[in-house]
Amino acid sequence: MGASTTDPAPGEPLRQRLIYAVSAAVCLVVAALILGPRPEGVAGTLDVSSLPWVNATINTITAGVLLAGFVAILAGRVALHRALMTTALGLSSLFLLSYVTYHWFSAGPVRYEGSLRGVYLFLLATHVVLAAAILPLALTTWTRGWFGAIQSHRRLAPLTLATWLYVTVTGVVIVVMAHR
Repeated sequence: MGASTTDPAPGEPLRQRLIYAVSAAVCLVVAALILGPRPEGVAGTLDVSSLPWVNATINTITAGVLLAGFVAILAGRVALHRALMTTALGLSSLFLLSYVTYHWFSAGPVRYEGSLRGVYLFLLATHVVLAAAILPLALTTWTRGWFGAIQSHRRLAPLTLATWLYVTVTGVVIVVMAHR
């Protein structure tokens, strides 16, 4: 938890392998939930119809926390930045649990049929690709900052912030388009 600027931080290679393994496992589970069959009788056994809106709310709050974390570090408030970015990770974890619950118990993904189908599909495709990328990116950036690899943290942070914000904001837009 030191404030050293030496890179790499001790244990970085092991942490990075763990981050990649966890990220791959999460992506596989999410893909299986969305694309694969569920056991007979699971879909519809729990009313999860409000979860897309819960997820949109979590994403909105996460975007606000990310922006507050950015403002905090610009102001030199490192401890506040650290707390806010840790909160953003926690919120994203809560989102993931809610998202997985929704897709486990829902009858299937909602199909958008509006007049902006091309826009929707573009947002959905870019959102899905970047959502898969943000997990290892956010975890890597966070652990580098947490364990004192500040130089490599600073190099990765702008890309992480932009990607994470894109995923949270497009997540909200997708819910609004598909569930209104």
